[in-house]
Amino acid sequence: MAPVQPARRDYKGWQNPLIYALSMLVLGVIVAFIGNKVFGDKTIADIGTVTALIGVCLIGMKGIQLIVAQSKQLPAPGTSQKREPASNPPPKMLAAEPPSVTENTTRNLDATP
Repeated sequence: MAPVQPARRDYKGWQNPLIYALSMLVLGVIVAFIGNKVFGDKTIADIGTVTALIGVCLIGMKGIQLIVAQSKQLPAPGTSQKREPASNPPPKMLAAEPPSVTENTTRNLDATP
C-alpha cells in the first residue's frame, strides 16, 4: 500500500503575507487621514494609526523571517565546506601553445610568381 501524500496546493499571490501587511498599512493611513481631516475625530485617527503600525510590524516580521531563513542556509563565516570530488571531473587543459588563427588558412593560398 502506497503512503498517503498530502494534497499539494498551488501557491497563489494573494496568500503572500506581505500583501496583507501592505494593505493594512495603506488602510491605516487612509483611515487616519479620513478620521483626522474629514471627521475631525482623534479616536478614528488613532485607530488608523494603530492599523498602519500593525502593517509596518508585519512587514518587519516578514523581513526578519527572510533574514533568519537565509542565514540558516549559509555556512558560518570562517568555516570551510567539504566538497566531494565530482565523479567525472572536466578534462584539464594541456600546457601547450595556443593554436593559431591563421594556421590552416595560409595553406590554401596559391603561390603566385
